[in-house]
Amino acid sequence: MIALIIVVAALLVSIAVPAFTTVAVKTLETRSMNHAKQIGFACREYATDHAGNYPPSLNALVPEYLPDRDILRSPLNPSDPVGYVYTPGLRDDSPGDAVLLVDKFAPDLKHERIVIHADDSAAVQNLPRNHWW
Repeated sequence: MIALIIVVAALLVSIAVPAFTTVAVKTLETRSMNHAKQIGFACREYATDHAGNYPPSLNALVPEYLPDRDILRSPLNPSDPVGYVYTPGLRDDSPGDAVLLVDKFAPDLKHERIVIHADDSAAVQNLPRNHWW
């Protein structure tokens, strides 16, 4: 009887752990998307004050446009002080589909990354790491 209970418990754990892991990753992806959107908005605000030019680097946004430097950290990889790859040289009149920034970290084997475009649109796209750097 005890062996049956142990087998059933082990089976339930083996089913539950991947589900909890998926939920945790989705939560971090959502937080990263929120950070990326805030950075995109700060870039547009910067451009408003700088003749339409986006900042030369993400660090130029701190502290005036991003009062909290931690927004530059991706929740998917919090050990990296700047967790996003930024495309310098864009302007507020750049093509809308131009990639403004991408999360450096892909949490799964599908290489899906959070992407913010110059038109403020946000998406999760399949981009292999070597696509960006």
